[in-house]
Amino acid sequence: KDKDVIVYKMHGDIARPDEVIICKDDYERYAIKHPVFQNALEGDLVKKTFLFLGFSFTDPHLEYMLGHLRSLLKESKREHFAIMREVIRADFSSGTKGNKEYKYAKNRQQLQIEDLTRYSIQTLLIKDFKEIPEVLSEIKDYYYQKNIFVSGSAKVFGEFGEERLEKLCYDIGAEIINKGFNLVSGFGLNVGSNAIMGALNSIFSNEKQQIEKRLLLRPFPQTDLAGEALNEFQKKYREDMISKCGFALFVAGNKEGEEVAQGVMQEFEIAKKLRKIPIPIGSTGFASKKIWDEMEIKLGDFFPNSVSKKIFKNLNDSNKSNGEIIKTIFEIIDKVRN
Repeated sequence: KDKDVIVYKMHGDIARPDEVIICKDDYERYAIKHPVFQNALEGDLVKKTFLFLGFSFTDPHLEYMLGHLRSLLKESKREHFAIMREVIRADFSSGTKGNKEYKYAKNRQQLQIEDLTRYSIQTLLIKDFKEIPEVLSEIKDYYYQKNIFVSGSAKVFGEFGEERLEKLCYDIGAEIINKGFNLVSGFGLNVGSNAIMGALNSIFSNEKQQIEKRLLLRPFPQTDLAGEALNEFQKKYREDMISKCGFALFVAGNKEGEEVAQGVMQEFEIAKKLRKIPIPIGSTGFASKKIWDEMEIKLGDFFPNSVSKKIFKNLNDSNKSNGEIIKTIFEIIDKVRN
């Protein structure tokens, strides 16, 4: 479903059995008969990160390509990964013969893992293939941790002050880009808009950066929906946006007629449901303060063994400067990612 994921059918498709690569002659003629595919695959092995699943690495064609690329690129090789089921004793019969077969298979697998490192392929051993969905889920979560969602709105500014809040949001947007993260925002009044401006300024200062890769902007569309239909639409809209992030920053959070913006609170609930990491700047007040208060009581549920109460309290300290607040935000992000 992800457009950034490519699935290769190197050796054919069951729907076209006459083209299946199955014997030695087929392998030897592969590069000649499929030059476009060969070049595309070699190019992707250089530019993209591969995850090999259910792969024995006994394929002579792939081994040739990896060796060819290794000799061309020398030390400048792309890192790839493989998931394999670990050889375990239960796979073999009991007795002396079974024990010898187990030791042989265990040593053979270890040598294969060491050999794969020559091609910059790192191997993860699992006990059971049922673990693969969990591993893939964790990879997806880590990938999305590069995306930071900025939630909040500010019709009024409280003790924090308008000028300071706008500058904080601007600097947060700039620092998200500067530190190699990507900004996701829904254009919250005086929060998202300023964060976007900070991010854009950082992007434009580096000609190599592309806006479409660093910013995911989702302004809430104007619709004629009302009541339950509108509420359900907005919830789905928020879920889709937050699902593509790893962290959710909460700044202020009020609107006309709502001292605590319910939309911001809904985004907090969605972040919890989707196992994203909320980071509320409590000192900015309103919804963010309410979120900070809730998290402070059960901090371990949100940051198990990673973020101390001392660090978290910096987010609610009105005496901390904007620079100190931003430093705390990325200290929390670094601790969670590590």
